[in-house]
Amino acid sequence: MCPQYSKQVMDHFTNPRNVGEMPDADGIGQVGNPTCLVGGSMVQLNNHYQAIEDVQDNERVLTHEGVFSHIVGRSVRKYEGPIITLKNRLGSNTLTPDHLVYAIKRPQAQKYLHTKNVKPLRPDWYHVEELEQGDIALYPVIKEVREQDSVELNIEKKKFDHRSFDLPERVPLNADFLRLAGFYLSEGNAVTKVTKAHICFSFHLNEEEYQNDVVRIVKDLFGLEASIKPRESTNCAVVIVNSANLARFFEATFGTGAAEKHIPDFIMFLPPEKQVHLLKALWQGDGCVNIERKGARASYATISMQLAGQVKNLLLRQGIVPSVYQEAGSLVNDTMHRESYRIHVGDVRSLGKLCTILGIDCSLEPVHEVSWIADGFLHTPITGVALNPSPARSIISRSPSSTPTLPTRSCCITVETSCGST
Repeated sequence: MCPQYSKQVMDHFTNPRNVGEMPDADGIGQVGNPTCLVGGSMVQLNNHYQAIEDVQDNERVLTHEGVFSHIVGRSVRKYEGPIITLKNRLGSNTLTPDHLVYAIKRPQAQKYLHTKNVKPLRPDWYHVEELEQGDIALYPVIKEVREQDSVELNIEKKKFDHRSFDLPERVPLNADFLRLAGFYLSEGNAVTKVTKAHICFSFHLNEEEYQNDVVRIVKDLFGLEASIKPRESTNCAVVIVNSANLARFFEATFGTGAAEKHIPDFIMFLPPEKQVHLLKALWQGDGCVNIERKGARASYATISMQLAGQVKNLLLRQGIVPSVYQEAGSLVNDTMHRESYRIHVGDVRSLGKLCTILGIDCSLEPVHEVSWIADGFLHTPITGVALNPSPARSIISRSPSSTPTLPTRSCCITVETSCGST
C-alpha cells in the first residue's frame, strides 16, 4: 500500500526549502516522479481535451480535487521501459508504472466482492503497477460553478454586409437558450458563406414538437423568423434560420460540422440544475432511451471527441454514472461511418435520474451497482490492466527484466495547488 502524504510533506513538496547547489558535490540525483503519462495521452484543460505534450504554461488542468489549477511547469523526456494500460468504464489510460493513481485497493476477502463493503474503504494513492483488475479508480466530478444570466453575442458585422438583420447585444442564458444550444449541437449546422449564410436544424419528419420549439425560441430570443422545410423523400424536416450574424455566433460558440462541435465554458460551468435543459435537448437530438426490463439503458452518440468528454462531465455533475465507448469507423450500406464515441447509461439509479431529466416515466427494480458517485468522485472498477508489448523487437530495454518495453516520450505537468495528475 502506498501511504497518503501528510499535509506537512505536501507543504515541503509544493514549497521546497533550502534549494541550491552543493559545492564540490560527488554525485547528482533526481527526486520526484519524472515519468508520468506517455506522449499522446489526453488531459482535460479547462474545458477541452488536449495531448499532454501540447499543453502550455498557465493553462488550467483538472486535478484530482475536481477543480482546475494553472500549470506552472512541464517536462518531456525519452522513456524506455514497461508501460501499463488501465481500462475502466470511462476508457483507458496508458501510464508508466510509477504514475500515481487515486484508487481503492479491493481486499481479497470474499465480502469485498460486494460494493456495499467496498464503499466505506478509504481511497489512497497507488502506483499503477500496484493496481489490479477489480480495484476501484476514482475520477473527479467538476466542482467549479459560474453563475451567468445572459450571453453577449459580440458579432462583428462584415464590411459589405448590408442585408443581415441586427441582433440583440445580449440574450438571456435561460432554459430556451440552453435548449436551442442542445438542438444545435446534436442536429444543427452553421453555414457562414457570404452568399448563403444560415443555420439549419435537421429533425425526423414526425418530430414536430422539436421543430416548433426551434421556431419559437429563435423568434423569442433573437427576433428572427425560422422556416420549416419538410423533405418527405428523406423522411426529415429542416428548420432554417437565414441570418449571417446568428450563423457566425453559433459557429464561433459551438463549432460547426459534427466533428468540431463543443460546449463553451460559460455553459459547462453553469449550476447543474440549469444544465439539465441542455442535456434534455442533446438527448432528444442524438440520444435514445430503452427502458425495457432486459437491457434497459440510454445512449448518446457523437463523432466529436470534445463533445463526448463534455457530455460525460455533464452527466457526472447530475450524479449520473456514464460509460464511454469508442467505436471504429465502418462501412454500412455503402456509407462510410466515421469513428465515433458512444455514451451509455445503464446503471438503474443513473438511468432513473436521466429519465427524470428527459421527462420519461421509468420505474425499474434496483440491481447490484458496481460504480457509484460519492465525495466528489466517480468510483468505478478497473476492468483491465495490460502491459503494452514493444512494437519493434529490435528495441531492447536497458533493464535486465524480461518485461516488454516500449520506447516513447513521458510527459509531466506541475500545477499550482495540487499534486495529483489526471
